Amino acid sequence: MNIYSMPKIIIIDDEAMITKMYEQKCVQAGYTAFCAFNGRDGLALIARESPDLVLLDILMPRMDGLAVLEALRRAPATKALPVLLLTNLGHDDDIRHCEQLGISGYCVKSKYTPEQILEKVQAILGSL
Repeated sequence: MNIYSMPKIIIIDDEAMITKMYEQKCVQAGYTAFCAFNGRDGLALIARESPDLVLLDILMPRMDGLAVLEALRRAPATKALPVLLLTNLGHDDDIRHCEQLGISGYCVKSKYTPEQILEKVQAILGSL
């Protein structure tokens, strides 16, 4: 399998250590992974790379994850792009709003190990 046929994952999170850890986990699992550290850069990266999946934090500078998700759902090219939210927000209202925008999953970071997140990634990509 060459690099162009590997599923692409974009990780958008302002916490560099977490972002790089998930990037490493994805690469070790055989995916191509890219990182952005704020929502605005993440949207530009999505437009450039056309990923198969986005891992998205909500609380970020320059554009939060909800604004990114709303922008993705407005654009025809990314309307159906799978998005797995990885956040520390766990409020029911946040979850409902994100579900209405059509997310593939919602994980509170503190409740999942990186391995469990990777299992969710694999399940989402395996269902495409």
